[in-house]
Amino acid sequence: MSKWFNLVLSMLGLQRISSSVPATTATAESMSKGLAHREAIVYPPRDPGLPVEDVTGLFDGQAELLGMLRIHAAESATVFEQRFLGPIRRMAEYVNSLPGSSSDLFAGSGGLVRAGVETAFTCFRASDGRIFTGDLGVEERHLLEGRWRYICFCAGLVYPLGGALASMSVVDSAGRKWAPELESVTTWCREFGAGRMYVSWRFNEPKLGPNPIAATFVLRLIGRENIEWLNQGSPDLVATLVDVVSGLGASKASIAGGLVKDMWSAVAKRESARRHQNYGRLAVGSNVAPYIIDAISEMLKSKWVLNDSILHADSTGAYLEWPRAGIDIIEYCRAQETTGIPSNESALLAMLVSTSMVEAGVEGVALVEIADAAGEVKTAVKITNPGLVLPEGITLESLEKTRPVLLSALRSKDPIAVHEIAEVPREASSPVEKVAKAKLPTLEQVELPIGVSVADEEEDDVTEGRGDELDSACAPVPEEVSERLVPSAAAPSTPSSQSERENVKPRLQEVSKSKPGANAVVEAPEIRYASLLSAEVTDKFGTYEAELLGRLVHIWRTKSNGGRVMRMCEHGAAFDMTLLSDHAKDPVTFLNRLGTEGYLYTAPETPRKMVYNLPRVEGGDKTVMCFILAHHAAKRLAIP
Repeated sequence: MSKWFNLVLSMLGLQRISSSVPATTATAESMSKGLAHREAIVYPPRDPGLPVEDVTGLFDGQAELLGMLRIHAAESATVFEQRFLGPIRRMAEYVNSLPGSSSDLFAGSGGLVRAGVETAFTCFRASDGRIFTGDLGVEERHLLEGRWRYICFCAGLVYPLGGALASMSVVDSAGRKWAPELESVTTWCREFGAGRMYVSWRFNEPKLGPNPIAATFVLRLIGRENIEWLNQGSPDLVATLVDVVSGLGASKASIAGGLVKDMWSAVAKRESARRHQNYGRLAVGSNVAPYIIDAISEMLKSKWVLNDSILHADSTGAYLEWPRAGIDIIEYCRAQETTGIPSNESALLAMLVSTSMVEAGVEGVALVEIADAAGEVKTAVKITNPGLVLPEGITLESLEKTRPVLLSALRSKDPIAVHEIAEVPREASSPVEKVAKAKLPTLEQVELPIGVSVADEEEDDVTEGRGDELDSACAPVPEEVSERLVPSAAAPSTPSSQSERENVKPRLQEVSKSKPGANAVVEAPEIRYASLLSAEVTDKFGTYEAELLGRLVHIWRTKSNGGRVMRMCEHGAAFDMTLLSDHAKDPVTFLNRLGTEGYLYTAPETPRKMVYNLPRVEGGDKTVMCFILAHHAAKRLAIP
C-alpha cells in the first residue's frame, strides 16, 4: 500500500514518505541545532554578558606584576602570602571579571582586577624611600614606616574599585541585582547559580577612583590579620586607609593620600596611552602597533638605555633616535618572525606616523633634533603617547628636573647657548670665513691698524706688537668676497712695514682733529653668504633662508664639510644632515621651505619625505641621513 501511495506522490511531484528511521533522526538533530543557535542570529544582537571566571585564572593573569611585587616586598613566603597575595586574591574574588569602564580605562573582562593590582604595585613601589613619620622618634619611625608603606599598597589595591562599582549595575539572567556593599560578586553568582552576569552603566564617562562605597568592603578585602597588625602600630593607619579609598577630604592632607592619588593618575595615564583606540583605524589589514610596542619594551630591557642610548625623554616627551631605533625594531620583529613589519626604517616610520604612534610634525615631517647625554645632536622621532614606551614607574612628570633632550628646549634653557647661537653660530673654519670675521678698518680709519685708537697714542709698544697679527689678518682674499670685505676700492692699504707703522700716530692725530670721534674703531660689515647666490634665487627666499642656502653653497665650493658626506648622487647634490644642523636653528622648517620652492629632491612614491639614507661613499655599506638638492636647483646655485 505504501509503495502505491509513494508512486502517486511522485507522479504529483510531491516528496515521498520514507520509512528510514536514521533519516528522521538526522532531521530532528538538525532542527534541534537550528533552535540552539537561534540566540546567536537574532537582531539586534543580545548582550552575551560576562562569564563568572575562576578566581585562580584571574589571579594567575597578573603573574608579571606579582613577580615584581614579590621582589619589592622582600618578605618571607608566609608573610608575603598573608599580607599581599591574600588581599589580591580576595579582591579578585570580589569583582571577578567585571570591567573598569564600558569602553575607556580598563575596559573589558577582568579590567578591575588589573586596575587594582597595577595601582597597588605602583603605589607600593613609589612609597619606598618616602618618609611618613619624619616628626617622630627613631623607635616610632621603625615601628610605623613599614606599616605606612603597606597602607599605600592596600589603598592602591582598592582605590580604583569604588568609583567603578558605583557607576555600574550588575544583574544575572533572571534580573536579580548584585549589592556590592554586602558580598563579593563571585559569592553572589555562586549563590544564585549564575554562570554569567550583565553590566549596565549609569554614566557615560569612566568613574574609576575613590568612592564612599569602598568603605563598606575595604577592610574585608585586606583581612583581619592584616588589620590587627596595622592597629598594633597606630589606629590612624586604618582610619587613613578608609579615608583614602573613600575620597574624603581628610585623606588629601596625608602623605599616603597624596602618593596614592598621584600614582593612580600615572596608572590611568599609562592605561589611556596603551588603549588600542589611540592608533587609528586601518581600512585593510591588522594593527601592528602592539608588536612595535613589544619590540620597544624588549629593547629597553636588553639593548637600549633610557636617556643614554636610542630612547631619550624629558618633560616635553619621549624620543627615539632615528633611524637606529627603526633598524633595531625591524631586527627584533624579524627574529620573532612577526609578519606585516616593513623591511626598512623609512617605511616603518611612515607606518608609525599613519597609525599616530609618532607625531607627524610640520607638514608630515616626523624628524626632530635632540641632544644625547654626551651633547651630540641626533635626529629623532617623538612618540605620541610616552606611556607606551617609558619603563614602569617613570612618567614625564618625574623627568621634569632632568636635562632637556629636545634641542629647542635645551637652547631655550641655556642663555649662553642662545647667545652663541644668535651671535656666533660656529667657529670659522675656512680661510674665507676667518677673513670675513676679522675686524677690518673702515674709511674713517685710513691706514689705521686694527685696535689702534687715540688712547694708544703714548703706547708705542702696543702698536708695534700688532704687526704680525695685522699681516695675517690681511691675507689675500678670494675674488668672490673681496668686494664685501673692502668698502671702497679707493681705501688705502693697511700699513705693514715698520716705517709705515711709525707714521701712524701723526696721521691719527690729524684724523682725530679733523673728525671728532673718528678714533672709535668701527667693525667692517660681516660677509653675507647670500651674495653668492643669483638674484633669481634670493628673490625666492627670505633673508634667513637665502643666507643659509648661501652658506651651503660656500661649504660646497670650499670643501669645508669636515669629512661629512657632501657629494653628487643620482638625484642631485647630497648634504649630510649634520652639516645643516650646524648652522640652522630649525632644519625641518628650512627643508620645508626648500621643498616648497622645488629645490629639494623628493621621491615620487614618498612626496613628503625630505631625507634619505645614502651610502657614505659610493657603493659603500655604511649609510648617512642626507637631504638632496635636486639637479635643477644645484644648477641654479652653480654647484658643479
